[in-house]
Amino acid sequence: MKLTDMTHTESKAEAKGNEKDRAHKPGAVVGGESPPSVYLSHHHMGKLGAKKPPKVGDKLHLEAIAHVESVSANRGEDGKPQHSVTLHLHHVGYEHHAETAQEKQANASKGGKEAIDNALGDLGTSDEE
Repeated sequence: MKLTDMTHTESKAEAKGNEKDRAHKPGAVVGGESPPSVYLSHHHMGKLGAKKPPKVGDKLHLEAIAHVESVSANRGEDGKPQHSVTLHLHHVGYEHHAETAQEKQANASKGGKEAIDNALGDLGTSDEE
């Protein structure tokens, strides 16, 4: 399954018009629209096997089967057709991808070793000599 970036992408005209707004509102949502959100209660987190809550900023991997609750279609200010949907998540899979400080350091060290090994490999050196 392909993952799609759900953050708002501004057109060039929107970006030019929002420069002033961004300068006065640090952290404001660009384009007035935030990505979709999902609220999981303590009960739902328990059903997913989460023993402890994630920390703010942690990355989670979700996979879901959703049923369409409602569909809305209209025309935007520019006259172009627009549509939206409301989904009910009936089946959800969840994985927590938080790294501990030790894991971050180990991964950073591992990445450095891999970079050195790759550089040596690019130079034509071999362990078999």
